[in-house]
Amino acid sequence: METRRTTGRGSASGHARRRGPHISLERRLHPRLPAVDYRVWIGGWRSGGAAFETVAARLENISRGGARVVSPLAFAEGQEVWLRLASPAYAGCVRADVLEVSTLAGGDHAARLQFREECPAPFLEIATRGGFA
Repeated sequence: METRRTTGRGSASGHARRRGPHISLERRLHPRLPAVDYRVWIGGWRSGGAAFETVAARLENISRGGARVVSPLAFAEGQEVWLRLASPAYAGCVRADVLEVSTLAGGDHAARLQFREECPAPFLEIATRGGFA
């Protein structure tokens, strides 16, 4: 019969706990931050390239690499869109690809976006800390 030796630092059953490697719950390269200045415009070409549609939307969270936006207009997965802050403090747009779209209970659509290039620092600053105008 084999006996186990304990050091007294184990669990209530006397067995020592093994510590594995630290595993982070954050899987993104750039962690998302909640949006403070959440008013944005999102726009993109509709199927067939017939019309460029723009709609007011709500920015829920943002990072250097992407964002989550809630919009009354459903953009298609894989579609290229442009995101612009409603704040006049930053006039530029950020290009993104729609990764996933889900319909919410109220009829709006949540879109996960991946930026084509890293989000500009002023855009991210205004979105996460508030407008400066």
